[in-house]
Amino acid sequence: MNFSQQNNILIIGSRGKFHTIKKVLSNSLEKFNIFQKDTLDEAIVLLLQELFAIVVIDNDREDINAVSVSRVVRINHPLARVVVISKKRGSRLIANIINHGSVDAFLSYPLKENYVSNLFAEQLAKHEIT
Repeated sequence: MNFSQQNNILIIGSRGKFHTIKKVLSNSLEKFNIFQKDTLDEAIVLLLQELFAIVVIDNDREDINAVSVSRVVRINHPLARVVVISKKRGSRLIANIINHGSVDAFLSYPLKENYVSNLFAEQLAKHEIT
């Protein structure tokens, strides 16, 4: 795996989340290659073509089940770190994420720049260790 692939981030979900994360990570963008796919089908095609250090799943989309998608990512990219992002904070959602064990981190709104930057740096470091 070359250096650039080690820093690939895939965001599965809305362009709005993509732009929000890109804005939050703007100070450290040189560290990351950020890709975004609106649909699960587009994301799966890209997952088969590229390697990703971090995959961000938008749980607020009706057509995307973060827990199910995280399992697909985990099967195809066992070393990738999986982050779920959601405006919802319900205990049921978090319990599902924890119980299925296929998600490494959870982000909820409002996104705080330092927290998100640190979380992505931490996930990238954990990816490099594995």
